[in-house]
Amino acid sequence: MTVTTHLGFDEATTPDAAGALPVGGSWTGFGGAFGGVLVAAAARSMDTVAATDGRTLRSIHVDLQGAVAPGVLELDPSLDRSGRTVSFASVGARQAGRERFCATGIYGDGVDAAGGAASDHAGVTLATDGRTAVVGHPTQVHVID
Repeated sequence: MTVTTHLGFDEATTPDAAGALPVGGSWTGFGGAFGGVLVAAAARSMDTVAATDGRTLRSIHVDLQGAVAPGVLELDPSLDRSGRTVSFASVGARQAGRERFCATGIYGDGVDAAGGAASDHAGVTLATDGRTAVVGHPTQVHVID
């Protein structure tokens, strides 16, 4: 596989159908790929096995175990459990025969605990006083000055 140095974010975080992710030099620093790029790649990899029937990623945990150098990173996603309303997925990432990171994700069906539609966790609104409020959950509002 040829690794292209300058990829856009979508291309830099989307593994191919075989799970190979080309890590280019434009998304690296301090000796390895940026953590946010790796977290996004983990999420996209798990999406291939768990984002079914309208389920979306609700929570992700990533353990970065070593620097990911420019080159090919092999991602191996797994659907660990799928129930009526939630699925659990994981992914391991290896480069040059060494584990680089592992991640777990929880996928939900878009319904909150009370049976209503789940909130948009990425929603951003403007407060009436001109400050930006980032809404993470219907009962929690975090205001950033």
